[in-house]
Amino acid sequence: MSDEPLKDKDPSSEAETPESPAGENRWPLVAAVFFFCAMIAGLAYAVHERNQAGQVAAKYGQMNATLSQAQSQLSGLTAKLNALEAEQAAAKPATPTPAVRHEQARRRAEATARARRRRAEDPRWKQMQSQLSQQEKQIAAARQGISQTRSDLEGELKSSHDELNGSIAKNHDQLVALEKRSDRNFYEFHLTKSKHYQKVGPIGIALRKANTKHLYCDFNLLVDDNQLNKKHVNLDEPILFYPADYGQAVEIVVYKISKNEAQGYVSAPKYRQSQLAAQQPSTTHATTSAPTAATPASTTSTAGLAQRSSPQQ
Repeated sequence: MSDEPLKDKDPSSEAETPESPAGENRWPLVAAVFFFCAMIAGLAYAVHERNQAGQVAAKYGQMNATLSQAQSQLSGLTAKLNALEAEQAAAKPATPTPAVRHEQARRRAEATARARRRRAEDPRWKQMQSQLSQQEKQIAAARQGISQTRSDLEGELKSSHDELNGSIAKNHDQLVALEKRSDRNFYEFHLTKSKHYQKVGPIGIALRKANTKHLYCDFNLLVDDNQLNKKHVNLDEPILFYPADYGQAVEIVVYKISKNEAQGYVSAPKYRQSQLAAQQPSTTHATTSAPTAATPASTTSTAGLAQRSSPQQ
């Protein structure tokens, strides 16, 4: 064999041959690094788990302490409740038996009877009873007097009401009859709504309003040169006023109300105070002057009433 074939070999194959041992030695190093990292990770996990276990143990201990405190408080409250129940049971009186209740009722009845006997035997008690009896009699008499007074007042009011109703005329015919049995002068009027006064007896009257729905009138009056307003004069309602020189009241009564019209009368005393005073000095003068004073009231017929109604001014 010649040496030439050996010289023709590729030099790269000769260079690769010494590198293979270095590549084989790299794997143990990688394995060691991996093992070291795993060990570090395991140690870190173990430390974490240990910390978690410590925290859980601390919480468990705190819960045990809280539970123990709650149990002690519950025990204290139970003891207090038992003590209160014992006190209430000790303070509560025992329920008496039927025999005891009967005996207590008998004793109370005997005590009441003894007290009544003592009061009955006591002279002060008898005196008090007599005073009470007298007071009851006085009260009964006072009630009877009050009832009698009330009855008398009711009778007087009824008679006054009847008398008042009898002294009011509600039409022309009743006015004629009233004038016949009365000692007053009556002046009938028939007014229409106006601002001017109409002379009716001793006064002047002007009709200002006639309400036919509610049956009332408004008047303006001229009394002793003084102007007066009388509003809401109802039908058959007497209106009284006292002019000068009259000892008794002058009365106005409206017995009919129509549209813008009113009919009624004025009632006045027959004698003025000045006329009565003039009659007192001598009997002779009173005898001669009486017919003259009675002249305005001499006529009691329908014509007399018509003459007293003055025309509207």
